[in-house]
Formats: sequence, structure tokens, C-alpha cells
Amino acid sequence: MCNKKDIKKLLIDKEIAGSQIAKRIGVTRGAVWNTINRVPKFNSKRVRKGIADCLAMPYDLLWGVNPASNCTDDSLADCGRRVND
Repeated sequence: MCNKKDIKKLLIDKEIAGSQIAKRIGVTRGAVWNTINRVPKFNSKRVRKGIADCLAMPYDLLWGVNPASNCTDDSLADCGRRVND
């Protein structure tokens, strides 16, 4: 699972703005921000999936659906390689 700093770093590295994600999945920029910052009231699976899709990362790696998954520097590098291949 990635923490909010990891997700923000991925967005910066890939030059993806929250507003771009919001427009792509049809929600507000605030909904994307709240999801990234893990505001419990705004924990939408649809938004989390949209963020994962935009980052080209597996949903469970990014959001920790699988408790064994862990967002490490190695996993981030691996995801970056898959996107850039």
C-alpha cells in the first residue's frame, strides 16, 4: 500500500495533475484530493481505481487491498519501468 506522499510523488514524477484525473473519471478535483489524502468520508473505490489507472499501477499495490502488498522504492521503480516500456 502506498501512503499519500508516495502517491503524490508518483503524480509529480508522471506529471499528472489531480484535475486531469478528475476530468478523466468525471469527479471533482476535491474528490481526487480527498481520496489521495485518505479522507475517510471520501473513500470512493471508483476514484481510487481512476487514480490507479492514470498512474498505470495495480489497484492493490497502490491502495493496499492485498495486505501483503507494500509500496516500496523497488515496487515504485518496477511500476515506473512497466509504464515506460
